[in-house]
Amino acid sequence: MSTAALRIKELVKSRARKLILSFLCGRERAEFSEIIGRVKVSRRVDYHVRFLIHEGVIEKIERGVYRVKPGFLSIVRHVLDIKRPLLLIGGLGEEITLYKDLRDALEVHGYKPDKVLYVTSPEVREKFVKVYGEVGVNFIVQPYEEVLRENLDKLMEITGKAVEENIFNHEILVDLTGGTKPLTIALLRQAVNYNLKALYFSGRKIIWINEPY
Repeated sequence: MSTAALRIKELVKSRARKLILSFLCGRERAEFSEIIGRVKVSRRVDYHVRFLIHEGVIEKIERGVYRVKPGFLSIVRHVLDIKRPLLLIGGLGEEITLYKDLRDALEVHGYKPDKVLYVTSPEVREKFVKVYGEVGVNFIVQPYEEVLRENLDKLMEITGKAVEENIFNHEILVDLTGGTKPLTIALLRQAVNYNLKALYFSGRKIIWINEPY
């Protein structure tokens, strides 16, 4: 178990803090009055909220409104065994046949994505749709020359936004198999920043690159 996971495990030994985190993990934001309404085992809810802020696990996003920091969400959920639909996010390159093989390999490991989000070029998206049709895969389409080939800053912005928009409603699994090298770097950085599991698929087996818990 990682240092961060051990830290969360210590924090939730307090029943009040465990209830606060369990409640906040189920929403993007919550008002303090809502937290008090759910945490009835302590009269010092304000103290526990301040303590969790001090520990860097939750944050105040505006007056009287709180959330679990996105970078801690996956670890808190793991420690508290809170399940969310699985989102696979990655890059998609010319070797589109790896998509089906990866899905099969993930199922062997007990992962069945409810949603797939690929960053790719218009040309590769068109090629993918011709082979697999509309199979429930979502795309973030970017031009190859201007973005995918070498614009790391733009790729960090794109992948960071994708994670932020989905992390509160999904468990995110990062696929580092396809796409350009700058895109792979951006995805790996996001996996580290947000404590997300990341993998590389060799075509035969899954290799885990980032295992934060």
